Amino acid sequence: MTTPSLTSEYANLEPLRTRIRTHRLYSETDDDVNTSVIDALRLAGSEHLIDIGCGTSEFLALLAERGHAGQLCGLDASHSAASAAARLPGAVGIRATAQQIPARDGTWDCLTARHMLYHLDDPLRALREFRRVVRCGGTVCVVVNHARACARTRDLVAAVSARYGFREPTGMLNPTVDSRAARRRMITRW
Repeated sequence: MTTPSLTSEYANLEPLRTRIRTHRLYSETDDDVNTSVIDALRLAGSEHLIDIGCGTSEFLALLAERGHAGQLCGLDASHSAASAAARLPGAVGIRATAQQIPARDGTWDCLTARHMLYHLDDPLRALREFRRVVRCGGTVCVVVNHARACARTRDLVAAVSARYGFREPTGMLNPTVDSRAARRRMITRW
């Protein structure tokens, strides 16, 4: 069995949209990560912001809907995802990896990387790139999946596994934590 590459896995964004909808339906709490991130960033609305691993570009679309007037950019290794960002009015889509961001040092005021680090072979290299492309005094916001996400999904997987005689997966999904409680810890300014 071969493992799909990141590029092939996200060649079509519909599976990603399905995962996002599933998370929203089966999360233990009413936790809107995009709104939590926007609230935590306290944006003035004029920042040049790049969203690394932009996926469906829902986050960038939300910023645009709220009147963000600064440059918005979605970067993703997937052609489909970068194209989705480019279709947003006033936004730019870049197909590239988080480990090699095609930008000069200090280009961006704000960088977000939501639920994407686990896709990378070398997340430390990506974090160094984040630091490089964000201006001194800028903001980096990284949101990661954690071991206690989606408790209802875990319970559903356990029930279906038991019904069909499969061993329950371990270490995959555990009780939910509301990410709003971690707002102060997810923002780094330098």
